Amino acid sequence: MRIELRVAAVTAALLCALATTAVAAGPAAAAMPECVYQGSHRPGTGGGAVWVPQAANGSRHCWLRRGSKNSAVRALQQALKYCYSRDIVIDGSFGPKTEKALRNAQYQAGAVIDGEYGEESARLLKMASTTSTAWYDCAWQTF
Repeated sequence: MRIELRVAAVTAALLCALATTAVAAGPAAAAMPECVYQGSHRPGTGGGAVWVPQAANGSRHCWLRRGSKNSAVRALQQALKYCYSRDIVIDGSFGPKTEKALRNAQYQAGAVIDGEYGEESARLLKMASTTSTAWYDCAWQTF
């Protein structure tokens, strides 16, 4: 009886660990790299730079989620603050306040509300744009 309980407990613990690992990795994370820096994108002509999260290879097809810490998070936070009027600190750290602000922006944009920045968020969310140092507008990325 004691052996059966131990085997059941160990099996349950292993299954929980495997399930947690699968959820943490997520399908989006497996398909795309993490966004690691803030790059500029110039849609159309005559417009300012639109600051967007980018992967190390320069791709804008990348992801951010809670725990990410880099300049790509700053680009997202700038968009959330200036384009979606969220009262957040632009510090490059994707914490609970950034996640909450992103969920709100995803709701406003009609995106899936998952609190993670990925392919759909990149397509549907407006990003902050500048001329020299002044934030003046928000624009969608073009791919």
